[in-house]
Amino acid sequence: MADAVRGRALMAGKRGRPAADRAKVRSDLAEQVLSAASSDILTGRFADLSIEQLTRQAGISRSKFYVYFQDKDDLIRAFFSAVWGETKAAQDAWWRLDGTATQDDLRAALTGIVRTYQPYRALMAAVYDHALHSQAIRVEVDRVISENIAQLAKHIRAGQRAGYVASALLPVETAAWLTWMAERTQHALPPDEDPAPHIGAYTDIVWHTLYAEPR
Repeated sequence: MADAVRGRALMAGKRGRPAADRAKVRSDLAEQVLSAASSDILTGRFADLSIEQLTRQAGISRSKFYVYFQDKDDLIRAFFSAVWGETKAAQDAWWRLDGTATQDDLRAALTGIVRTYQPYRALMAAVYDHALHSQAIRVEVDRVISENIAQLAKHIRAGQRAGYVASALLPVETAAWLTWMAERTQHALPPDEDPAPHIGAYTDIVWHTLYAEPR
């Protein structure tokens, strides 16, 4: 019965919205469903929830769920990808910094990243925890983290060639430490805590690790 519902919903979805509109609805719906299930996610009960329970909590029909998602892992992938799409746009401001950038410029760039990620950090922490039990989600998390590390390592190499990043640093290893430090710290912050002091500390760490010595 569930396969029949899923099949009819997927066929209806293929005849529906343009791709861009569909992607936006998919990401918004994923956030709606996961927000409605946030208490179960944060207490580790998400794996036990059925699609019927998820859709009932979110106030949508099962048929609508299957128009946009194949299963729970697909739901989480949609949310995770959407959040990282927004965060990547904010990260570009960091990657564009060059030898003329000041510590205040770095702080502004990192503030954009943290502020973009902040509304989602509790659910994103739960996604990372869910990856421990789901191979599909673990692959997606590893892919995104690897991309972030690669982009930061590319920025470090470019800065070393141009002379504005410390030359003795190992690009990949340094990028990995900075990336995982930022991820884990953001997930650990209480949702109602002012992130400004943490952004200041993050800025100091990155500045003195990468940029201070050549100046």
